[in-house]
Amino acid sequence: MSEKGKGMSGPVWGRRLASAAGEANVAFCAGWDVRRREAADLQLLPCDLWTNRAHCVMLARAGVIPAQSLKAILKALRELEECSEQGRFELDPKLEDVHLNVESYVEAQAGVSVAGLMHTGRSRNDQVATDMRLLLRDKTLAFAGEALALCETLVRLAKRNTRTLMPGLTHHQPAAWTSLGHWAASHAFAFSRDAQTLLDACDLMNASPLGAAASFGTSWPLDRPFAASLLGFDGPQVNTLDCVTNRSEFEARTAGHLAVWAQHAATLAQDLILFSSPPWSLMRIGDAYVTGSSIMPQKRNPDFAEVTKAKAALAGSTAATLLDLTRGDASGYNREQQWSKYLMLDLFAELGPAPVVLRGALESLTFDKKRMRSLMQHDFLEAADVADYLAQTRHVAFRQTYRWLGEAVRLSEETGQDLAHAVNAVLEKEKGIALLDETEMKNLTDPDYLVDRRSSLGGPSPESVTAQCDLLSGHLRNLTARRNKFMRGLDGARHRLEQAMLRYSGTQRSK
Repeated sequence: MSEKGKGMSGPVWGRRLASAAGEANVAFCAGWDVRRREAADLQLLPCDLWTNRAHCVMLARAGVIPAQSLKAILKALRELEECSEQGRFELDPKLEDVHLNVESYVEAQAGVSVAGLMHTGRSRNDQVATDMRLLLRDKTLAFAGEALALCETLVRLAKRNTRTLMPGLTHHQPAAWTSLGHWAASHAFAFSRDAQTLLDACDLMNASPLGAAASFGTSWPLDRPFAASLLGFDGPQVNTLDCVTNRSEFEARTAGHLAVWAQHAATLAQDLILFSSPPWSLMRIGDAYVTGSSIMPQKRNPDFAEVTKAKAALAGSTAATLLDLTRGDASGYNREQQWSKYLMLDLFAELGPAPVVLRGALESLTFDKKRMRSLMQHDFLEAADVADYLAQTRHVAFRQTYRWLGEAVRLSEETGQDLAHAVNAVLEKEKGIALLDETEMKNLTDPDYLVDRRSSLGGPSPESVTAQCDLLSGHLRNLTARRNKFMRGLDGARHRLEQAMLRYSGTQRSK
């Protein structure tokens, strides 16, 4: 190999893997290490442009802004948007924030007398509250979509593996026989609740603060419901003081939902770490979703799963910080509210790729079903099932059969005999209790037989898991339809804005 071919054009550990490490996985694990983050208000710019257009169109409709002035404002805003999309617009720190940068740009293009009309009947307080509501709604809907896709991946995995049996754990210890399908469905149910609460959060936040001004309304003839409709809101948030006071409320609510999602993701991540690592080795994560060591060439590290747990810690602390941020504030605007913007942008930047990476990792899994079966023969995982069986067929209290099984497990450990024979040795000392016959002894050592018997609602029997998957699939269809309806509503709002821009200024956006 030439010297050029020996260089580090990729990770130093890449040659260990049969296929290239996935770019999304590497970026997810690297975090900020080698990448910059965009300025907070530059991320807010598309929302501020939408807010400015809606507000100015509303003012023109009310006769506050002349049609020609509106036309000049909209033309300048369109030029600014195009500059931004081409990477030619930079925020001037001397102008403090995105709102004044936008107004300054319009002033440079259309003149001060025109740009000065933009801020009529509003404050930066309601302006930024509206911008943040738009941003929060957009990012929450996007995250909910990825969370639903992750759920669907888990449901497909569950459906394919209703009869793929494996050890189940409690306290990180072998506990009982279960199925891979039951395991996957459990995670799908948790994530489906998260998707539902995220959509609930979108519904709750979907009221417009625009027009609240500095907190106390205005004497200008604003049509707040009309402006709200142009922004895709269900209507205006009614009390103007409440609009400004609660600026960080929906950030805290959404962060809380994201933190719960991240906790569920951390549990899935820990399961993947545990089940893919020796001595378990029940599954293997695809090469695109593992990383290696700079010194130990044999390593296949589940870094994405460890990083997911770190991000769960960050999500929890962010949610707590947002709750504390404005604790004890007086009504109205307080400057610390500004930090809710940074916290939420950081949280979405950290968590945004997580459901995508988790979904990819799940789809990359391969399973060692023989090893799953082999490990099920150890550690007396059938003990609770045998106790249940004896209670049901010998018509004695479960606590009695529980004691028999405890004694049988100890006897089996001491003598080396299998559990069924040890049970009979215990039962021989009990008067009037029939011993296990050959058929029963065979059945009670058969994982399929015992898992099939656990057919209670929500249990791991194949029929039960299939029913759970059907329930999940229906629920996910409903949630997806609900999200799609919300998205169509936003598309409708953009169309209404386009039409209003044309009607009240004789101009229309070029895109």
